Amino acid sequence: MIKLKAHLIVMILFCCVFGHFRIGVYAQNSSEENYYLVKNLPIENMSAAEKKLIDSSLTLYHQAANDTLKINAINIIVEESWNDFVWPKYNKWVYDYIEEKLKDKKLQRKRNEATLTFLLKNKSGALNNFGVWNYSKGNYEKAIKNYSESLSIKEGINDYKGIASIYNNLGGIYDNKGNSPKALEYYLKALKIRESDLVNDPKGLSISLNNVGQSYFNQGETQKALQYFKKSLEVNANAKSSYSNAAILNNIGVIYSLENKYDKALEHFKQSLAIKETIGDKKGIVVSLNSIGRLLKDQGKYQEAEVSYNKSLNLSKEIENKEGLAISLNNLADIFYEKDQYKTAEKYSKQSMTLAHELRKPLLISDAALSLFKVYKEENKWKDALHMHELHILMRDSINNKETEKDVIRQKALYDLEKKENELALLATQNEVNELKLKEKSTMVYFMTSAFIFTLLLAIAIYYGNQKKQIINELLKQQKEEISLKNEEKAMMLKEIHHRVKNSMHAINSLLRFQSRSVEDPKTLAMFKTAQKRVMSMALLHEKMYLSEDVKHIDIKEHTSSLIKDLIDNYAIDKKIVLKLNIEELKFGLKTLTPLSLIISEIITNSLKYAFPNSTNGEIFVSLKNNTKNKYELFISDNGIGYNPEEKHEGLGSKLIQMYTKQLNGAMTRLSNPSTSYKLTFSIVN
Repeated sequence: MIKLKAHLIVMILFCCVFGHFRIGVYAQNSSEENYYLVKNLPIENMSAAEKKLIDSSLTLYHQAANDTLKINAINIIVEESWNDFVWPKYNKWVYDYIEEKLKDKKLQRKRNEATLTFLLKNKSGALNNFGVWNYSKGNYEKAIKNYSESLSIKEGINDYKGIASIYNNLGGIYDNKGNSPKALEYYLKALKIRESDLVNDPKGLSISLNNVGQSYFNQGETQKALQYFKKSLEVNANAKSSYSNAAILNNIGVIYSLENKYDKALEHFKQSLAIKETIGDKKGIVVSLNSIGRLLKDQGKYQEAEVSYNKSLNLSKEIENKEGLAISLNNLADIFYEKDQYKTAEKYSKQSMTLAHELRKPLLISDAALSLFKVYKEENKWKDALHMHELHILMRDSINNKETEKDVIRQKALYDLEKKENELALLATQNEVNELKLKEKSTMVYFMTSAFIFTLLLAIAIYYGNQKKQIINELLKQQKEEISLKNEEKAMMLKEIHHRVKNSMHAINSLLRFQSRSVEDPKTLAMFKTAQKRVMSMALLHEKMYLSEDVKHIDIKEHTSSLIKDLIDNYAIDKKIVLKLNIEELKFGLKTLTPLSLIISEIITNSLKYAFPNSTNGEIFVSLKNNTKNKYELFISDNGIGYNPEEKHEGLGSKLIQMYTKQLNGAMTRLSNPSTSYKLTFSIVN
């Protein structure tokens, strides 16, 4: 967290001299809300050290004679407190307090340039802290907005050190979003400022060098990364920052381990771990233990690696470090996979995947998906293995930023196109020159014989006519091929969209399933189950879409039959359902097929859930035919218990059916005779 440091020495001296005296004052003021400046402060849940920090800072605040000292006193709490229920409240107080001061017209007349700069600098610091808070909660867009507002103020007051810090924070956001090229862009901006004469900040320079190295490492450029890490370590020797030293040593160790230089790697990991243990950096200790465990695993020392991973796991639980916990769990899964203990490996991988989804980190999701893919493959769970492999590829692609590669391809294509156009223009000019030369020669020959000239001109005209015709035909052929290629690309892109939507639906289903585990109320749990089944129905639909050869003209008979059979397989596990189909040979596009499939899915699912409560057998009949040129009729019926016409049906399923019917410009009729039947009349949607 990057927050403003202010008057720390004053606070420490004050605490040392007057600590005993303030215990009594604190007891007197502990019930006074105005004394603490903010509402709903969880005093009763704080540690003794946290209370002492707040009490000492507030003493400085209440004794301060001017705004500068007041703001500095509260910033001590903002900077030194790591309690998420405390520092954000005081950071908001600092921001609101400065806003009031900046709006006060009386103070504006009295205020000098130095005071205004101080207020603006602290306002930008508070905005930066808002960004830190939103970043820690995964609200990346809000964090970017906070950082941007802070950056605008810092640029206005030429706070170059602060500008570099904001660039560094923005780089961190894009790093977590898996956009390494964008992260590198911001890291390099921060590095450029910190390397210049504008600031003298060895610690910040070391951090920037390390971040640039990390970004190059994420993009697979390990040698470049190593250069930056070593330079960062060299600069950090002057900055004397143990925390940064430990992180850099660990990064260098990772690169040496990838190069199979195990002795060098272990040396750097152990140096990093020793520093972290000295300064009490428990989160850093988790990283080092995982790094040492991976190194031991790569050497085949599974037992030692497992010990290191378990230490990391237990420490992550102790400090509630979800990211460290996800990494440790997945590392343990790898160990058990290597030891052929697949059930244990699967358990740890699933726990890691759940945490990875909570944290919304593509790299962690990708790693967990790869572990589950390997386990499912060994267990012959091919469908699950396929899903995990697809998820791993999807997350890996987002990390590698395939869009950047596509931009490079597009730029090269534009360059090639311009080059071809220039060549054609040059060819046309040369043709014109040659044509003029031929005309001059023909004029000289004209006086010799008109017949010869006429014959020659006719031959030339025919020749150039054929040439132009060939060029035009060639261009038309190229254009046709390009259009065909674009159509194929669009079709592939559309299939990819359905593929990714299907994957997203599976991810949503996993989240719903995980959330439902903590639900005890049967009614609420049933709602979760229903939501899961709807999501899986939609996922199934999109799976059918991307597996189709022609997404513009999809065979309705084959598609609908497959969809309904899959629904019966998924939802009628304990029942034997006979399916009777009467579907004409029709072809629909996606705009018609999507709402139609979702209507079929809802009605069939309702039948499977409610039509056969006391029976293990049943029949479902589905008919789809073309009534007139533009009108089609869908009829679905079951031989179940029927429904009560007097009972109102206003659940989510009914509303969804109504919504999809409206999209088809259709009309829905429901009958009970005595079983339940639905008749939908609809039109093709263009």
